[in-house]
Amino acid sequence: MTVKCTPKKKNKKHLYVTLAFSIGMMLCIVMMILNIGNRLAFQTLTVAFAVSALWCATKFFFTQATYTLTDHYGGKMMLIITQTQGKRMTTAFETKLSKVVAIGEVSESSTTPLPSGVVYDFRSTLGAVEYQYIQTRQLGKDIVVKLEADRQFWDELSLAYTQSLASRKSVLDDGTDEEDED
Repeated sequence: MTVKCTPKKKNKKHLYVTLAFSIGMMLCIVMMILNIGNRLAFQTLTVAFAVSALWCATKFFFTQATYTLTDHYGGKMMLIITQTQGKRMTTAFETKLSKVVAIGEVSESSTTPLPSGVVYDFRSTLGAVEYQYIQTRQLGKDIVVKLEADRQFWDELSLAYTQSLASRKSVLDDGTDEEDED
């Protein structure tokens, strides 16, 4: 079984933020040309605005994440997140569901804090207030991955996670120690 989800952008904030950074950069260049104020400060601001505009454009315009839930390793479910930028596709994150510690949803009205750890953000909407997360532990680090999946994918992921928890519990109840190879 393989389920894929490529989230759609839900607002145009990334467009406005990139435009604001670009306008700020151009204003700083005009101030330097007109010799108004401290030239070094405007050069520094120009570089900061340019880097910020480039980051925002790269992350939200040119990069698209795809979430894949699939069977791997003898029937064990695995979440694979790939990022596509132009024709280049790279695997950005992958984990077995047996390694997932927690999953959850965050909405505008929720007051539950996000779990602590290294945060990887694979959302496609800048400033999304409704998203999902998974928490996993890899190489001794707590990792939190933010997702912006559609309802069908999230339901499949939740079901697979619940089944993974049940199989882990049954293994612990049997007294056998199942060793996952990484």
